[in-house]
Amino acid sequence: MVAIKDEGLLEESTTVLYKHDYLVTKASNLSDMESHLNSTPQDVILLDISIWKETEPDLPSRLSQSHSEASIIHLVSNGDQDILEGIVKNGEEGGHLLQPVTGKEVLVMVDQVIKNKQLHERFKQMRSELLEANKNLSNKTKEFQELIAFHKDILQNSTVGIITIDTRYIITSWNQCASRITGIKESVAMGSNLFDIIPILGWEKVLERVKAVIQKTEVTELGHLETKRPEGDNIYANYKFSPIRKENEIVGAVIIVEDISKKIHLQKELDRAHGYIGHLVENSADAIISTDLDGTIVTWNKGAETMFGFSGQAAIGRPWNFLAAENDRKKLQNLFQWVKKSGAISNFQAEIITMSGEPLPISLTISLIKDNDGHVYGISGIFKDLSEAKKIKKQMIQSQRMISLGAMATSMAHDINDPVASLSTYTHLLMTRTKGFGIAQLTDNLAKVEEHADKIGQMVKDLLWYATPSDHALGKVDIHEILKKSLSFTAYQVNMQKIEVKKDLSAKESQLMANSRELIQALVNILTNAVESMPDGGDMTIQTTSADEEAPENGGKGILIKIRDTGIGIPEENLSRIFEQFFTTRSDEKGNGLGLYVARAIIEDHHGSIEVESGIDKGTCFTIRLPLRIEN
Repeated sequence: MVAIKDEGLLEESTTVLYKHDYLVTKASNLSDMESHLNSTPQDVILLDISIWKETEPDLPSRLSQSHSEASIIHLVSNGDQDILEGIVKNGEEGGHLLQPVTGKEVLVMVDQVIKNKQLHERFKQMRSELLEANKNLSNKTKEFQELIAFHKDILQNSTVGIITIDTRYIITSWNQCASRITGIKESVAMGSNLFDIIPILGWEKVLERVKAVIQKTEVTELGHLETKRPEGDNIYANYKFSPIRKENEIVGAVIIVEDISKKIHLQKELDRAHGYIGHLVENSADAIISTDLDGTIVTWNKGAETMFGFSGQAAIGRPWNFLAAENDRKKLQNLFQWVKKSGAISNFQAEIITMSGEPLPISLTISLIKDNDGHVYGISGIFKDLSEAKKIKKQMIQSQRMISLGAMATSMAHDINDPVASLSTYTHLLMTRTKGFGIAQLTDNLAKVEEHADKIGQMVKDLLWYATPSDHALGKVDIHEILKKSLSFTAYQVNMQKIEVKKDLSAKESQLMANSRELIQALVNILTNAVESMPDGGDMTIQTTSADEEAPENGGKGILIKIRDTGIGIPEENLSRIFEQFFTTRSDEKGNGLGLYVARAIIEDHHGSIEVESGIDKGTCFTIRLPLRIEN
């Protein structure tokens, strides 16, 4: 915008500016100037003071506010100096020209103002960019400082010691954990030679490995080294060295130090415990062996050597059941497979053949061997010698049998007295009246004598058979026949006490391998216990059923026997003790506390079990489980 009152200067200035590629709007009065300014934005306004000084004295101030983007060049005369000073003082001048001026002088001034304006805009932009860059730099610096602080915090609070060294082995960093482990303060360590601070790393056997980290770019882990703290106590630490690279050049090494004192002490304790356990196993009186999962013997202790007669060298590497008797070998192999599936079996009784060829009764406990993760990698077996225990048990059973025999003999006296009395009567008649009888009558009387004599003889035979010591020989028996014979021994007491016996012998399979005398003795003891619990009479029920029994050696088949009475019952506090040796609740001399103890011993000898359920005035039920051990 060119606003000059002098028409000649206005045209000259406009022409010059046009020639130099400026787009010019011209005005010779205030009205035209403001009209053009309101319609078209201007970069530069050449304003003649004479146009406005009389009529609009505040025009410069108003233009500066409304057209702040435009630079104003004031055209003044000598008499306008005071007005110009006021403009300058208010900061409203972009420049001024003192008349008289030419068009070229106007061009020079406009060029200068435009350049100053461009420089000012560039300066503003650069200043803005600089402020933004400075702001970004501040943010990045803050982030970097936070990152440094974060890594320093990690370094200082690490649970392992972290040390760095340069290529001269001078310590350049040392965290708090390194101080805790070594007992050396950071202030002492920093700047010191590594081998002076931790002398053990300078040992000949260690030094070459440490130097190799820096010289050969190797990573090395020294394992546990025992060192002494400044305060005197010993520690075990593991040192791991790794090279530090900068632009593919080794500039030092980082050392990770881990305190493994607790691990070492725990390992020593574990080794001691293993040694203790190993000593116990090796010197146990029981035979303890272990096998792999195929059943091949891996370990064989001194107890096994003593019990079986074979040295460890002779046994290790052989199948675990090589000692079993021929007819037991298959059953023991089935037992081994059962344990691999179920986990363990306890107190399984079998018979093995020692090196001398003698049979040896044993109790066997087998269990799986697992690692810390629960993986099975072997099987252990503990063998207990039962030969002495069986002798004692056999003597006790025989002793109890003799006591029981005396009680039975008393109860059977009435059964014996009746036929004896009849025998005496008929014999007397035969002696006193022989002459008065014919041959037929004599034959009849003699027949009666023979009948009762046979009855007495049979009773005596049964009594002698029962009292004869058992050789524990097993034979195939029928459990139903065993039950019937057992009932016959208690028939007198049953009849005398008016007890009704109910039988439900419905087990489909009743054949098993057993010692008939011992099994009868066990059943008689249980039946006698039931009879004595019903002094005023009652019902006794005997029931057999087939059952799936936990007997891995014969595939799980078994028989269940229940003997139930309606007697006085057993107090709850005595239920857990009734099978104890010499435990009895009877106050008379008839009770010796061996009956149920012997019964259970015999049943367990036959690989069975016995349980009892009872309550005061609710009767008692004995449940016997026996495996159907069929002869091979």
